[in-house]
Amino acid sequence: IESYKVYEDDDVIAALDIKPANAGHVLVIPKNHVQYSTELDDAGGLFNIANKIAKRIFETLHRDTNIFVANGKNAGQRAGHLIVHVIPREEDDGVHFEWNGREVDREKLEALREQLFFKDEARFEDAEKMMVREEEEHEEAIRIP
Repeated sequence: IESYKVYEDDDVIAALDIKPANAGHVLVIPKNHVQYSTELDDAGGLFNIANKIAKRIFETLHRDTNIFVANGKNAGQRAGHLIVHVIPREEDDGVHFEWNGREVDREKLEALREQLFFKDEARFEDAEKMMVREEEEHEEAIRIP
């Protein structure tokens, strides 16, 4: 497959899309097979690279960007592999990411909040981070003569 790489490391490759939404459209792709971003334990590294590419596009092409992921067919995913799209934008470019906001009643919003709210998971993650930080501080204290 023809490609125009703009970035590569051990985990990620980023290349120009050969059928772009706009010139400079970059595909950021994890090397390990993953179909959905939700399969990643930590998507931070992938999005840090996408953000660096967006910054480079802004600085060199002087374009705003969209950073876009489609998780699943109904969200517009066309490939069987996770792709983070970084799309340069300019006024009236014909690329549309828009919708008309819908009215949702308060009962439905409350039910959705209950389904989506992170209760114990957030506390667990905070406690885990605190334990790791305490262990690092302890190890550092031991190393100091």
